[in-house]
Amino acid sequence: NAVVMCYRKQAFGVDAAEAGYDVVMAPCRFCYLDYSQGLTNDTLMYFSGPLTLKQVYSFDPCAGVADGARHHVLGGEGENWTEFTWTPEELDWKVWPRACALAECLWTAPSNRDYAEFLRRLEPQRVRLLAAGVNAAPCR
Repeated sequence: NAVVMCYRKQAFGVDAAEAGYDVVMAPCRFCYLDYSQGLTNDTLMYFSGPLTLKQVYSFDPCAGVADGARHHVLGGEGENWTEFTWTPEELDWKVWPRACALAECLWTAPSNRDYAEFLRRLEPQRVRLLAAGVNAAPCR
């Protein structure tokens, strides 16, 4: 009755799903928001990286999973381990707007996603985040 949390390599989650286990996909290659965003002039400390907005947007939690086992993929999750995140403002900067990209990946089939269209919609969303006091990083 265990649910597998795949947080290293997606292949481990694929194996678990195909073995009949329910899986939450969160591979570091796409979901670790404590990795650098690859932005210039970013002085924050990160665990690793970079993990760009575009890389996060390319995440498909069911990639590599056989059609008959995809129902075992419950979804995905973004992480920010806080060993290198000291303040709420730093957390905001590291998470936003990549959390928007991750949300769209988890709610939208890959065939229905378009990165250029996402960026067009993301800029006004960032303006709303900033207006709400969220220290959101640039969208590019």
